Amino acid sequence: MKNPANVRAVVLRLAAAMAFLLPGSCRSSPGRDGPPLPPPAAIVDVSMKEYSFDHQPIPAGRIVVNLENDGREEHDFVLAALPAGVDVGAKKDSGQLVATVFQTRPRPPGSVRRFAVDLVPGRYAMLCFIQDKDGRTHADKGMVSQFTVVRE
Repeated sequence: MKNPANVRAVVLRLAAAMAFLLPGSCRSSPGRDGPPLPPPAAIVDVSMKEYSFDHQPIPAGRIVVNLENDGREEHDFVLAALPAGVDVGAKKDSGQLVATVFQTRPRPPGSVRRFAVDLVPGRYAMLCFIQDKDGRTHADKGMVSQFTVVRE
């Protein structure tokens, strides 16, 4: 049978060695930190109302959108990437397809929705496709916002 005093001494030496080694193993040595963390996401407030979107300039990269329906009617939100030559405000439709980046379900008045999206530099549009009783969509009535995303 082993001497309990010897076992205790060995355990204490191992604990002391571990306490000495662990802090050093958790520190990074110069030049070995890895890539830096990305910058924090920009916060963009978007207000929807009859028949417009209100927002500040939108930067490239990760953004967090605070989307609020400040209108009296239900609105939806579609964020689309626009290819070269497409103008969503033009009277004549070019027939080109656009890529939907993000969309919501219809939002009742007073509702708030928060989401994150990654945007590369380029042209985008916000649109509302809710259809009114007259058969026209909110986008047809001017609820469209074209904008350009640039790298800051």
